[in-house]
Amino acid sequence: MPDRFASTPLSINRELERAIAEAPYDEDRWIVLEDWLLEHEDPRAVIVRLEKVNRMRGARRLLHHLHPQLLGEDHATLAPALYIADWRAGYLRECHFAANEVDALGSLCRAPAATLLRCLTVSIPKARVATAMEQIAGGVFADTLHDLTVSNVHVDAPIISASMLAALPRLRRLALRGAYVEGPAEIDRITTLLVAPTRYDLPNLTPFLRDVRFAAVTDLLLDLTNLAEPTLEPSTLEPLLTGHFTPRLVRIEIRMATPQIARDTIRILATSALLPQLCAANLGGIDASARMRRDHGDVFDHLNVMIPDGY
Repeated sequence: MPDRFASTPLSINRELERAIAEAPYDEDRWIVLEDWLLEHEDPRAVIVRLEKVNRMRGARRLLHHLHPQLLGEDHATLAPALYIADWRAGYLRECHFAANEVDALGSLCRAPAATLLRCLTVSIPKARVATAMEQIAGGVFADTLHDLTVSNVHVDAPIISASMLAALPRLRRLALRGAYVEGPAEIDRITTLLVAPTRYDLPNLTPFLRDVRFAAVTDLLLDLTNLAEPTLEPSTLEPLLTGHFTPRLVRIEIRMATPQIARDTIRILATSALLPQLCAANLGGIDASARMRRDHGDVFDHLNVMIPDGY
């Protein structure tokens, strides 16, 4: 690519960027930004033209050429840490950051290309989580980030501070894979929550469900896939199913629920304050709505219930 692309400064339109930050999945807003880039002498305009005619290989080559401008002076260290990256118009929209050190994450949090980052997955050791969350909360994308996954690839579960989550005003989806939020805490704004304990950190699950309250969550997925033999005591399930943990819950899924977990879940739900507002309880692959009405009277009339084989 011509050297002029590497020396041409990036244009900035904060008004359009703020509009996308409000609704980063709105296709029309991205098109407006692309049109604006095309009207200016911005190196990303060439990327837009290539993407619009589906010349993605050429767009990727130009992106690589522009890494110093888009990712900053530490681009050589940062780029390999972006395990999965979704780019559009020279902006990084979604990425999976995976590294044993967090120095490169700090570079991502300062990178011009990350201004409109909407979805971030971080996979880092427990000892680095606090520093990483501080960087994320102070990053250039803090007002844009809608979707955050903290994924632990080590034995000890990392603990996230609720205050760090509060510094992300547009965060709506949180996925905790072998990670937990430090309690006691009440967390608002987040509407979709995924909790995926592993067999190594299962003892952290009970205090997490007991001491933290997600006041706005309507959709909850408890993923037990990473438990070798999924077993949860009723005392662990109770905060989850009685409204203490997620008082506004509308849909719940317990992935890989055993028949015993499903039976305990149905028993607790039958007298739960959550039951009138729930519309779906997915515990397996078999539609059991009719059976629930037969066995429990009219308390499950409004609820779509799925159960595991062997229930």
